[in-house]
Amino acid sequence: MESVCVVTVTYADRFNRLARETVIRALSAGASHVVIVDNGSSDDTLRQLEQLSLSEPAVTVESMGKNTGSAPAFSHGIKIAAERRPEYILLLDDDNWVEPDSLEKLLNSQKRAAVRFKDPLTSVCGYRDLDSNHIRIAKGLPASLTYPPSGAFMFFDVLTQLRRLMFKPRARELTMEEKCLPEAPYGGLLFPTQLLDVIGLPPSELRLYADDTFWTSRAVAQGHRLILDDSVTVHDADSKWARASGGGPFGLLDTESLEKLYFSVRNRVLFEKSLVRSTAARYRYAANKTIYSLISRFVALRGRPKAAYIVYREAVRDAELGRLDNLDWIGK
Repeated sequence: MESVCVVTVTYADRFNRLARETVIRALSAGASHVVIVDNGSSDDTLRQLEQLSLSEPAVTVESMGKNTGSAPAFSHGIKIAAERRPEYILLLDDDNWVEPDSLEKLLNSQKRAAVRFKDPLTSVCGYRDLDSNHIRIAKGLPASLTYPPSGAFMFFDVLTQLRRLMFKPRARELTMEEKCLPEAPYGGLLFPTQLLDVIGLPPSELRLYADDTFWTSRAVAQGHRLILDDSVTVHDADSKWARASGGGPFGLLDTESLEKLYFSVRNRVLFEKSLVRSTAARYRYAANKTIYSLISRFVALRGRPKAAYIVYREAVRDAELGRLDNLDWIGK
């Protein structure tokens, strides 16, 4: 099997609850090395991580010192992994559990896709069982109808919603072309290490949320394919709040973490604004934003925490101004 270095990021007390199993499963699946980035773990957890790295030669632990957010942590971990010069890098969230044959299947899928599209820098993404986009594709909806187009706002697009309603799933498996993604999460992403020469490292300045979207979309923008392999399930052992933000304002505003709310909204809107390049897309964006914001206001008036709605509006404003220096909501 080709050399594959796995990168995962853990924090707080999640290592014993989740990340230890993630590492064990990755090594059992054939990973040649695992880089664990400690992103503000507890003192006891950090000691356990250090002990693991001393007892297991195939594990390297890198400490960020404090919780810097997923973007700087994954960026650092990927840099350390690339320095080991593996043929491939596999990214996993600290609660992503793979099966014994997952790595071999992903590698085979990458090879087939690379031949199909005549591009050795093609990447593949495993099926995330809590990702709403992956679920839709697995049910037969093409990626072109699954992901929002240019002009969407917070994943929402009226025309795409109507097209989904009218779409009749075909009685056949989707083609590889229909599983080409415009973006992907970190967890479950396998890519050739040489791709980093084209797209660089994840944008650390985004701190958390949507940094994976910005980063993986760079590859697509450069003409490299990103394929979903829905035959390989990457299990989410812990629930994902971030994916709920794609389900509309009802789930978005129902959160106890204003930090998560702020950065998920700001970075998503920042990404969507970057895709608006035509007059038609600008009008589409404005219409979708108006509808979504009206629904959000209605949701806030119907009993959701008012603070959440205030943070939502501030995040949208900062995104549209391109402001990345607002750190007021960290730790809130």
